[in-house]
Amino acid sequence: MKYIRRNGSWTAIVSLPDRRQRRLTARTKAELDQLVTALKESIAKNTYASGGRITVADLSERWLSSVGPTLAAKTLQRYASIVKLHINPILGTKQIQKLRPYDLDEAISTWRNSPRRDLKKRKNAGKLTARTVAHIFQTLSIMLHFAVKRRLITVNPCASVDPPRPEHREMVSLDPKGVAKLFEVLHGTELEFAVVAAVGTGLRRGELLGLQWRDVDFENARLSVCRAWERVGLVSQYKEPKSVRSIRTISLPRFVGEALKAQRHEQSKRFIAAGLGRPTSGTPVFDRLDGPGEPYNPATFSTKYARLAKGAGIDATFHGLRHSFGSLSLVAGADLKTISAAMGHSAISVTANTYLHVAESLNRENADRLDGLMEAAIAKLTSEAS
Repeated sequence: MKYIRRNGSWTAIVSLPDRRQRRLTARTKAELDQLVTALKESIAKNTYASGGRITVADLSERWLSSVGPTLAAKTLQRYASIVKLHINPILGTKQIQKLRPYDLDEAISTWRNSPRRDLKKRKNAGKLTARTVAHIFQTLSIMLHFAVKRRLITVNPCASVDPPRPEHREMVSLDPKGVAKLFEVLHGTELEFAVVAAVGTGLRRGELLGLQWRDVDFENARLSVCRAWERVGLVSQYKEPKSVRSIRTISLPRFVGEALKAQRHEQSKRFIAAGLGRPTSGTPVFDRLDGPGEPYNPATFSTKYARLAKGAGIDATFHGLRHSFGSLSLVAGADLKTISAAMGHSAISVTANTYLHVAESLNRENADRLDGLMEAAIAKLTSEAS
């Protein structure tokens, strides 16, 4: 380290642990000594941030490269898209060590008024939804937390900003009459048995399309969720389920077992007609009509379902069928722990929060039934008291 006096001020050049040098300047030598001492203490305590002139764009590249091998391909693609379309255009040139909470406030305001890039029509005149803005901010916070862990910055500025809140989306699920109408509309279509299975098991779309016949145990009326089918860009592939709890075994209602047997029968006829013999244990349970043994493109599958449902005036999305399973299971008397395990939720609290409105309704009904049961006893007690 050396001191330099020039133009009425003092400058010190300090060597850093990463072999770079840091230039400190003050009006007096005493003030400079204090700055040097503070810097040396932060280095000694391992709290020194070495981010230097790293920008948000530089950080995003480091972060995506670091976390890429640990993430599912679709998750990585979503993060990369958020960085490219939303974070870097607004904050990319800013140095992470100079990033302040007011910079984030301005960015959030810009995102809220930004047009959609996918040109999808929305009620908010084509602007980003509150949920999308919340996802952008969450991604930025994760990225800056990575910078803190790598000691590029000492504090995550997102911690000093109120995160944008996503809008509440009412969960759309079907009651028994709605399910009956859906089954009637889909009867005889290529998605009939897949939709029946979705309603009766609560499987996610990727899990349903990832089912193979080896996963179905007809004798014991159950199936195992071992994988999911996804499409990332132009590549379709099997992957492990969403989480450890997503790897699970589900007991099958009788109507689902019958639907799966009918699916196997119809599939076998198509295979034989195409000269392919019979389906094997590794054949997808729900394959394309135009490609025997080939899984659906998940997006194509959802589009086919949406067209059929919309034509019948049914508002529930395919993911809404999963919610229908959860709601109907609660009404049928299943407890939250059982439903959580069947749906592969990461924690029972997720199930409780998702189906809170159903649980509250059932509690009200239970209280009313209790009133009915106790009416005579309470009337007698009241009359005796008077």
